[in-house]
Amino acid sequence: MFLLIAQYVRFERSYENFIPNRENIYRVGLSSFRSNQLISPSAEHYPGVAHAMKTQIPGVISYARLYNMGYKNNVIITNENAKLEPIAFKVRRFLYADSAFLPMMGYQMVKGYARTALADPLTAVISEKYAHMYFENEDPIGKTLHLHDDDSNDELARVTGVFKDLPPNTHLKFDILFSYKTLFGRGDWAPKRYDQSWTRADMYTFVQLAPGVDPKIIETRLPSIISQYKPQLKESHERETLSLQPLKDIHLYSDLAEEPETNGNANIVFFINLIGISVLIIAWINYVNLSTARALTRAKEVGVRKVIGAFRRQLIAQFLVEAALVNLFSLVMAFGW
Repeated sequence: MFLLIAQYVRFERSYENFIPNRENIYRVGLSSFRSNQLISPSAEHYPGVAHAMKTQIPGVISYARLYNMGYKNNVIITNENAKLEPIAFKVRRFLYADSAFLPMMGYQMVKGYARTALADPLTAVISEKYAHMYFENEDPIGKTLHLHDDDSNDELARVTGVFKDLPPNTHLKFDILFSYKTLFGRGDWAPKRYDQSWTRADMYTFVQLAPGVDPKIIETRLPSIISQYKPQLKESHERETLSLQPLKDIHLYSDLAEEPETNGNANIVFFINLIGISVLIIAWINYVNLSTARALTRAKEVGVRKVIGAFRRQLIAQFLVEAALVNLFSLVMAFGW
């Protein structure tokens, strides 16, 4: 039982550990207030936040925006020019992503280059799993994926990369990424809407800070950005604040609206860990009690061995070996279970 609990706790605390620069990556959160009352703390915010932070705040070296359409819309993606019969899947784990997203997170690429894979409009990267589902043993690079969704969007994207399937210990799970610039082709209004808009709060933004930069100092600059781009809030007695969430803390310490998935809870993990330690202590106490009780029954055996010539060190060695074998056997059984 203790080993099962320890394995669970270790997994919950391992989220994002596979990302190389996780210590310097933060997600931007948005909290809205009306009459000083919190209305909605959200993981999503305005598309223009990222560019404003990058250009106005020293220490922000990179940003990546994500448009989470797979969780909000029915997205059907079909392989267009595979040698196989056309295959269509409803893809829930689907995002539009800035070109900086892959290199920022350090995801392993099986084919293609992280820095350039999403640089152009109408390009896509897919996971190993979906590469096999769509194209089996064919090389997916250069093949076309056709997207349809509930909003009548119709987009053809060229596959430019394949990334290694993501491990389960990440809060941001996806199978297909389309380039963020693909959104700009939806109409003359689209570049402003998806690049510089401060009207609709529906984007995730991750920022990478330079090594050694204090995120608290960065946060002190965020109110001035809100005041610059949302001056109307003061007149309507509203207030909005931006904050930085460490990437490695999102799974256990974030409880915002519009999370990409249900997060864990640090308090629950802590108490489960206490339960595991309690189980271990109780098992240890029981073992000591049983060993003590058994020792009384073996007193006669010790006496007989001494009478027939056993030395003290031989008796000590015997009991140590017995205890070691019992514990080793128990450990093997526990792992096997």
